Amino acid sequence: MFGTFVGTGISIWQARIAQTAAIAAKNAAETTQETLEISERAFIVMGNPTLSGSPVVINLPLTNTGSIPARFVRVIAYEETVTVTNQTIIEGHWGNLLPVEEIPPSSAGGMTITLTTTAHFANMSKIEHGKQAVVFAGKFEYSDGFPETPERTAWFCANTLWNPETRVYHLVPCDASVMISQIAKDIGYPSHYEGQTPIATNGKSVWLLQ
Repeated sequence: MFGTFVGTGISIWQARIAQTAAIAAKNAAETTQETLEISERAFIVMGNPTLSGSPVVINLPLTNTGSIPARFVRVIAYEETVTVTNQTIIEGHWGNLLPVEEIPPSSAGGMTITLTTTAHFANMSKIEHGKQAVVFAGKFEYSDGFPETPERTAWFCANTLWNPETRVYHLVPCDASVMISQIAKDIGYPSHYEGQTPIATNGKSVWLLQ
């Protein structure tokens, strides 16, 4: 009888050890997969926006700094121009930019996607002298290259800010959620939708929000 108890106890003990080892192996595999995804996944980041021309054109570069291609990139963007003194809205529009099939990683010589919008009623001289302000905001969604991970969403936002002391304007980052909510309210979203046209220049894909 004692031998039976001992044998049963050993069997239970061995089963628990095997179960613990299996759980540990599963956790280790999941950790390894997570580490791999973090280190190798596609990762789209916003570059330095620029503002120029007449009519005023806003360029916002997006680059994949990860190790594998980002796929099925979709972008929705909003733009608004206002008079600084009384916050009068001069213009505002939004658009769904055509999807990009793939953005290779920059380390592999991948292209930069430049989001471009024209602020038709903005005046560069007034922006440079702090009389007008322009904001360009939105979000982009994409697959990070791992089929089982959820779709990634990232936000972008840039607006002009005039410094009265230096008398120079800067294009600075802003809170996308706040700005998008405000622009959508101002323009009566989903009204004021603008079309989009894909073009290519200097080997880079450029998406123009008219």
